[in-house]
Amino acid sequence: MYYNNPILNVLGESFDVAQEKAVQIPTLMQAGYAAGLLFLCPVADIIRLRPFVLLLVFTTTNTVSWLGLCLTNSFGMFQALSFLTAATTVTPQIILPLVAQLAPATRRATMIAVVSGGLFTGMLLARIIAGIVTEYENWRIVYWIAFGLQYLIFFALLLFLPDYPAVNADISYSKILYTVITIPFRQPLLVQASMIAFFVGATFISYWTVLTFLLSSPTFNLSTLVIRLFAFVGMPPFLINAILSRLITDRYHPSYSAILAIIVGLFGVIIGTFVGTFSLAGPLIQGLLVNLSLIWSQTANRAKLATVEPSARNRVNTVYTVCTFCGMLMGTAVGNNLYTRGGWHYSGGASIAFLGFAG
Repeated sequence: MYYNNPILNVLGESFDVAQEKAVQIPTLMQAGYAAGLLFLCPVADIIRLRPFVLLLVFTTTNTVSWLGLCLTNSFGMFQALSFLTAATTVTPQIILPLVAQLAPATRRATMIAVVSGGLFTGMLLARIIAGIVTEYENWRIVYWIAFGLQYLIFFALLLFLPDYPAVNADISYSKILYTVITIPFRQPLLVQASMIAFFVGATFISYWTVLTFLLSSPTFNLSTLVIRLFAFVGMPPFLINAILSRLITDRYHPSYSAILAIIVGLFGVIIGTFVGTFSLAGPLIQGLLVNLSLIWSQTANRAKLATVEPSARNRVNTVYTVCTFCGMLMGTAVGNNLYTRGGWHYSGGASIAFLGFAG
């Protein structure tokens, strides 16, 4: 889903469309992902898990999906397939609540941290791989590599994914969708966790959205390849999160970890905002701490939510993830707008405000 972000200019040239058209691709994929969250993830509460997950992965890999992205020469078809593909890539959002529920309470945060780390690592590696490969080869090579990886995932799941019975086999699909709307009204813990996720997610994506502008500005004037490699800054927090989850989140109430994660993120944003205009240390420190803030708060929140309506775990996760996603959409828009108006300090000020609201 994230391969296209660092190569939008290349896609625009390949399909002979303006950059304004090319930037619609990630927007359509985000819209498709949101549709999958809302209309597919809740289904996991009413049918058996194994055949549903295998169907989603198989659909992503075949027919009107990833194979089409590798082959089509039509920009309109590429857009449509991007939407459809993103809608079926929600498998991790089905696995995460299952892990939270199956893990023992004393190890729940650690298990969530490991799975979440894999998810976020995949997001970052997709950007890095796409940027590096496209620097030297045709962009379609990136999509063919992803096509092969999808097949490996499918066969691995086919061999090793256990089956779990339907939790609510007697509930209709329409009622499942209706309860997605009603759950927040009776679960204040879900609302609290979702608001934290909304604002921390906005801070995280605002940083990554405007970082390219800062690094390519006359102050630093870094090359495109170096800017793409900057994504490696986001890797160490995944290991740190697993350690913190084991030592802190699993031992104390997850709410304490969520608060600490917000403080860590706030510390990073303040340093990055005031140091980043004259030293690379600013965005480096901010990237490390903002990424840690996101993944640690996500781990703590999911550990809390594991006890909220276990029979509706996928609907609870849908509400939570959609709020995170909406926060990222807002962070993208606000970060871009404020950077255009006042530069790095303006976007950093907004991030400080976001984390203030999260706390």
